[in-house]
Amino acid sequence: MDLRESSIGFYRVWLCAIGAQEGLLIDLADIARTPAALARRHGLDEAMTQRWCRAANGVGILGHSGASYWLRREHRRTLGTPKDADYLGHHFEYVTAKSLRFGALPSLLRGKAERLDLAEVYALATSWDHLAFFERVLPREPEARRLLSRGCDVLDLGAGLGAWTREARQRFPRSRFTMAEVKPARGQISLDEIRDGAFDLVFLGEVLGASGDPTVPLTTARRALRPGATMHALEGLAPSRSKVPRGWGERLVLAMDFDFALDGSRFLTRDEADAALRASGLVGRRIRDVGGSLYHLRAHRPKRSA
Repeated sequence: MDLRESSIGFYRVWLCAIGAQEGLLIDLADIARTPAALARRHGLDEAMTQRWCRAANGVGILGHSGASYWLRREHRRTLGTPKDADYLGHHFEYVTAKSLRFGALPSLLRGKAERLDLAEVYALATSWDHLAFFERVLPREPEARRLLSRGCDVLDLGAGLGAWTREARQRFPRSRFTMAEVKPARGQISLDEIRDGAFDLVFLGEVLGASGDPTVPLTTARRALRPGATMHALEGLAPSRSKVPRGWGERLVLAMDFDFALDGSRFLTRDEADAALRASGLVGRRIRDVGGSLYHLRAHRPKRSA
């Protein structure tokens, strides 16, 4: 490992995050443009747009010829196509937003870290996970897709800022969606307001690791489901402590687990997630890797006995 590349990687993340936030990377995925044209289209300062283009070209994000720049072909899926399940723009925005809170990191080792409210930051982090549910999970779950298409009652448990529900409503207009949160915002209900046995499907997006006890939200999901109905969860899971991490996903999860302590959350291992499913009373448990150490957890509430 050449650690000298780490500084370049740091700046690459920041440049991608800014380009994603301002829509520059998506714009440059379609056509080559000059910094002056980019600045006019996006209402930006021309001189600073020029500097961003040069910097992004220097770290390998943009191609360059004459006065024009474009998003390099090998990055078009990951940086130029937000509706692609491999899109990294939201993740890079999350990393940069989270890093602004990293002043609290040194105190973690002394056990004195203040618990930070990072709800808006995590809304960026879960955008990729939510898209993965629609693009990677549902094609393998025809029953759930048929149910959503036909129209059913859905609970988004731990809805955060509601990004998953907004996307789901557009894709499945016949279904009825309810969002629940510990501290509900407008248009959401509290956990105490969830009706027992009222839902055909419950979704949890990155909720288990954020809970002090992952069994608690899973037990709430079981209670909310109609008998026989299914819970679907997406969760980043860490490799077991005895396993050597493999691939970028497992290495990334282990690195991120340290800063997750800033808001009191953590990554569960697969064994811990399975144990929580079992303890919640959900049955028919299945955990499947959908890429990048993101896992789909599926289980259902037992049917009533005859």
